[in-house]
Amino acid sequence: MCLEEASAEQVVIDSRGARPGRIDTGQHLLTASHSGSVASARAGGTHSTTSRPPISNATSATRAGLGWATRVQYAFGVLRFEPDSSLADWFARRDEPWGELVTMGPADFESYARVRYLEEDRISERVLFAHLRVHLAGWTKTPGDCFHGLWAGAVSGMHGDPTRGISPWFPASILAGPKVRIPNREYMLFRGHLDEVGHWGATDPTTGSSRDEELPAPHLLWPADHRWFVATDVDSDFTWVSGPQGLTHAVITDPKLGAERVHRN
Repeated sequence: MCLEEASAEQVVIDSRGARPGRIDTGQHLLTASHSGSVASARAGGTHSTTSRPPISNATSATRAGLGWATRVQYAFGVLRFEPDSSLADWFARRDEPWGELVTMGPADFESYARVRYLEEDRISERVLFAHLRVHLAGWTKTPGDCFHGLWAGAVSGMHGDPTRGISPWFPASILAGPKVRIPNREYMLFRGHLDEVGHWGATDPTTGSSRDEELPAPHLLWPADHRWFVATDVDSDFTWVSGPQGLTHAVITDPKLGAERVHRN
């Protein structure tokens, strides 16, 4: 089995398990082909990685000088719930039309771009965010500290159904906790690395299995330094990216995204 560079479409896998074609080395995941013999193993194997220091670029990095070159991707954990909803006040309490705010984001960014996606298609949505992350990471000094907003009505099943004995996917402290409130919208606020997009920590308490893949990508996303903002409203077929001209230019010129620049009044 020879190790090879991961493609852009491959979404970062979290610590709950590696998908086919990935080798979990304990410290990070390596993308591998499906032929030959395993070239790297867990600690104690031929290419143990337990003693290697972390790589500063948490999104991905090329490791060389080891007899082979790989694209290294961290096995991130899940997002953590952020009970301090006031951290969203910088935009949530603005005197702006609520429909524009939840669809396009705040109105004072330098530039805007929008990307069309297939609504309710979780696969295309996750691929879209996998591409977007590459651009977003380069335009913030705080990629490790981002805020992820999940609309409280995203999936009815996450709240469970006590009358039918169905348990919720999140503890009551999250479902009934503080929300980011915008007229006609309420969001549960989570916090974590940019690469943890979609890793909500939703769990079926009966089986212990993850339900994250049944939830959408974040409806609101921004870094702690407020350099950009990404909005995907539940009633829109677009994901809007707001930020510096350089960021939106990178987004609209990425042929995999098919985005367009939009000028707001």
